[in-house]
Amino acid sequence: MTNLKWHFKNVTMRFIPRQIGPLLKKAARAFPALILTGPRRAGKTTLLQRLFPSASYLLLEDPDLVARFRADPRSFLQEIRTWTRSSTSRKY
Repeated sequence: MTNLKWHFKNVTMRFIPRQIGPLLKKAARAFPALILTGPRRAGKTTLLQRLFPSASYLLLEDPDLVARFRADPRSFLQEIRTWTRSSTSRKY
């Protein structure tokens, strides 16, 4: 088992460009926020980090966070703008 663990520790993952990349870049010019959904472990966060390296991002895995967004999207986006201005971290 330790040999297997060592082997995978040294594997480097190669980024696979996605066809949706140019569409996301275009959408980012027109909208203040983007939502990208899809199956777990499909590369959504990696794709967004590659396309927008200096952007802030929010992972909507917390059901309470999703409920707040659905209840009042405008206030939620305003709150995110406040977070991103006051924080040095880009992940929320």
